[in-house]
Amino acid sequence: MHISPCGWYCFQLDSPYVTITDTQEKTEIKANDFSYVIELLCARKEEIVQPEDISQIHEDYLKNTRFKASKSVMAENSFGVHYYLTRSSEKTRPYTIVCHLFWSQYCLFLHFSGDNERYARALPETLFNLLQTIQPLTFDT
Repeated sequence: MHISPCGWYCFQLDSPYVTITDTQEKTEIKANDFSYVIELLCARKEEIVQPEDISQIHEDYLKNTRFKASKSVMAENSFGVHYYLTRSSEKTRPYTIVCHLFWSQYCLFLHFSGDNERYARALPETLFNLLQTIQPLTFDT
């Protein structure tokens, strides 16, 4: 189990294909073959986050960054962490995925950037495992 530097969440990622590095500001998951990087940044809000809030934050991010979205999905994992994920077009270089996750008063921003040709083998498994195992370590109300 990997615990975030802020201590607000953790995740299970047992993959020989990645290296996890923490700084005060973020967690980076890098493919050992340098084909992709996943950055995780967390923030605490003063009030409980509602799905429509995170949806608006996500849509504003896409608009402000001129993200060329191909597909978006909103879901929830078994630990009660909701997420809103959007991927770029397959033709976009580098291939990018942005995801806002939330629970209680916490928001987690996930940014994936990778080489279109080389990420295909390890990314789907890594990203799926990450999204399914992220779990809260705190529930302020």
